[in-house]
Amino acid sequence: MVTLDVRRLYTRRLQIMSGIGAERREDVERSLRLAAAGQIRLHINRIMPLREAAAAHRLVEEKQLCGKIILDPTLG
Repeated sequence: MVTLDVRRLYTRRLQIMSGIGAERREDVERSLRLAAAGQIRLHINRIMPLREAAAAHRLVEEKQLCGKIILDPTLG
């Protein structure tokens, strides 16, 4: 369940977009099946402590990496 302020969405002309990039349910289900079968692999560029989230965001914004950054709250 997600609470959403529709007035804010409308007045600020915001959009809700899928994080997966798939529009249809069939596409999402197919992607999950392929991932479970090991046929889709993500390139993880680095794993950073959560306290370095600002630095991770800068890397993404500056397009200084290829792949994903994982923020791990368990790292010291």
